[in-house]
Amino acid sequence: MGERYAQSASRREMTFAHTASTWPNYRVRAVCPLAVHSLPTDFKMPSRLLSRQFQSFTLVTIFGALATGCTWIDDFFDDNVTLTDFAPVAAHVSVEFTNLPRSQLVLQPKDGQCPTMRDDIGATVDAKPMDVFIQGGKQPSGKTWICGEPTFRRNIAAADFGAASTKFVADDDTKTITVVATGLVLERSLTLTDPALPLQGGVETSFDWSVATDTIDPKLSSVDFVYDDPNLVLTAEVGLRVDGASLFIRLPTDAPAGKGTLKVDVMADVPIETCEGVAKCTGSVHLVKEIALEAFSVVPPNP
Repeated sequence: MGERYAQSASRREMTFAHTASTWPNYRVRAVCPLAVHSLPTDFKMPSRLLSRQFQSFTLVTIFGALATGCTWIDDFFDDNVTLTDFAPVAAHVSVEFTNLPRSQLVLQPKDGQCPTMRDDIGATVDAKPMDVFIQGGKQPSGKTWICGEPTFRRNIAAADFGAASTKFVADDDTKTITVVATGLVLERSLTLTDPALPLQGGVETSFDWSVATDTIDPKLSSVDFVYDDPNLVLTAEVGLRVDGASLFIRLPTDAPAGKGTLKVDVMADVPIETCEGVAKCTGSVHLVKEIALEAFSVVPPNP
């Protein structure tokens, strides 16, 4: 019987060592010799002493792993993932043209998954480091929780504007994702096609978008006109139509005359030149602009 116990102990020790060295779900990189060799192996000893040795094994394993710098015990409690484990299905790059312009890279996880990135996953835009804005995982939103898609951001300096293309890279020691977008940091503007034509109620007024390669999304864009005089208001929404690189804006027919501000919020897609490491890449720009204009009433017909 003693021989059978000794054989059983040997098998358990070998199984433990093999598991610790091949545990894929927790990315084990090394086996802690102090922990493995502290396993009780003398199963001929009385059960009371054997129980005490098992208890000692637990403490030695934990303290030995921490003291020797072994990684497997850290990985056991670490649910953050590498870029390969994350395996994002898409990447989206964008630029916000606001008072503080910034570029952004978002990695989209698979449906039903909400991973948190490991700290060693980084990103650059045109070889300049980006900050981690959202590391992923569940994020509080009001009274519920939502999945925060891993997001990187970087403010855009004046010298960065004007490049014909912009390159984003996200990587770690397991995987690299590369996205190159066309004209992402070209400055956007919206100007009257014919400044001589007035902004008149019931009549379309044309505005030119500055980057012809963009595809303006009318469903995600909006426009409004706010009068300087708070007593003047519109009775209906401002109409918006998009045709290529032109926006057509129409005030309600009964819009009163007066000076005000045309507030434009435009979302546009940009072409993608390179998409590597993920199945799908998209890019977009967002422009918020205010234009001081004067609205004119519709001239009543002659009697």
